[in-house]
Amino acid sequence: MAKFNKRAALKFLQERDRAYAAWHEAAHVVCAATRGLRVRVWLTQKGKTTVEMRSWGGISQIYSFCGRKAVDSITAVAGIVGEMLMDHEKADEDTVIMAWEEGELEPSETDLKAIPKNWRGRRKAVREALKIIRRHRQLFDAIVKSLIDDPVLTDGMVDELVEQFAA
Repeated sequence: MAKFNKRAALKFLQERDRAYAAWHEAAHVVCAATRGLRVRVWLTQKGKTTVEMRSWGGISQIYSFCGRKAVDSITAVAGIVGEMLMDHEKADEDTVIMAWEEGELEPSETDLKAIPKNWRGRRKAVREALKIIRRHRQLFDAIVKSLIDDPVLTDGMVDELVEQFAA
């Protein structure tokens, strides 16, 4: 029987957590940047890795060209949609909504501020986020890879990726 390797298990969990953070933030970026908003994004290590708590998170700063913050419900729900797609490539709006209702997915407090309180509005936002991410899948994949390779993307870097993959 193989011996349990705690160090290898922790490394696996850290890599998994960083990937979840990258998929979450990439979804925010794609849903904002492809609709004409400016975005800068970075991943941060939040603390000690455990089985129960994710050790990586991220921040997407989304603003209009005049510098005002500009997050809507589609961009806000996109993070959990991205997380669902990491585990279930073919997930549809029903899968995302069911996982959300059952507590398997949980938007951040910041994201919740821009998300409708009613499930009808949430479903509509999830549907639109899924459409945008699928339409711009090459951009999404490029942003995920970029964030895993280097946890910071400036607005200029995001603009270059959008020009390369979503034009």
